Amino acid sequence: MPIKDIKEYAKLRYLGDQTIEQRMTLLYKQYDVLVEKREEIELYTQFLLNKRDIYKEMLNERDIK
Repeated sequence: MPIKDIKEYAKLRYLGDQTIEQRMTLLYKQYDVLVEKREEIELYTQFLLNKRDIYKEMLNERDIK
């Protein structure tokens, strides 16, 4: 969560229960950011694993020859 949002969240928490909806909005926003990052990391991880498998296969073929 960006520092700006952390500060906003802390301020809202200090103001009391009447700010619960605003705090939830910040939390949902951060959740969406994290889900997007997780999907991006999964994509890069899968790419890396595929590349690793290609190299393993290339090494195996080289060793057979």
